[in-house]
Amino acid sequence: MSKRNMFVAVALLALFSIAVSPVLAKTTEYYWAHHEMDMLDPGKIVKEDGITHVLGSYWNGTFVGSLGTGKLEIWFRMYTLNTVTGEGTASATILITIGGSTLKGTSRGKITDWYYGFGEFVCERGTGDFEGWRVKGSWTLTFTSLTHASIDCVGVTVHP
Repeated sequence: MSKRNMFVAVALLALFSIAVSPVLAKTTEYYWAHHEMDMLDPGKIVKEDGITHVLGSYWNGTFVGSLGTGKLEIWFRMYTLNTVTGEGTASATILITIGGSTLKGTSRGKITDWYYGFGEFVCERGTGDFEGWRVKGSWTLTFTSLTHASIDCVGVTVHP
């Protein structure tokens, strides 16, 4: 067989294998959620030069949204607040639990005017019904006290 014929045969086999390989359809849907959160562990708090650093704070609360009703847990890796301006940043690990299924992800954001915040999140590690899911979006936060916050999220889910 000539090189040209061999190339054509290999190209046709490759094309055929792509055409008949199973394609998993992905579904994209609108996502929304509301959370009421309480701080259960303040973590380690360090104050220096007008900046408060909070490390390892743990928050727990309700999850009500387009995925169902359940629980949201947040572990702040870092939360920093300028005690003069009321501005700060936060990064956290999040875990959503609905029934026996979970979605784990990360979040980053900014704190403004002492009591308000906004940011983005992405959850890609799902178990149970959420295996293979990706949830991505933005959030807004209002601290109603030093130990309670309301969070609203919007975004999209992509799943098999």
